[in-house]
Amino acid sequence: FPVTITGFNGKAKLNLEDLNVEIRLSILGPNITFKLFKNVDFVKVDIKKKKVEYYSENRILKKRKLKISGY
Repeated sequence: FPVTITGFNGKAKLNLEDLNVEIRLSILGPNITFKLFKNVDFVKVDIKKKKVEYYSENRILKKRKLKISGY
């Protein structure tokens, strides 16, 4: 079960071999969950807008709504 933490700027890097996983973010507050899929270079999570954006080759592939629980 890979784990990473963010830096002071809120950015984190997690290298995964299997992309058929669900990502869970733990922060001070709600639980945030989203899924990954193949051909994604990086993921941008915007908690305030409740959105996740998936990028490949610096272009947006998909935008989805975050699953947020535990308020």
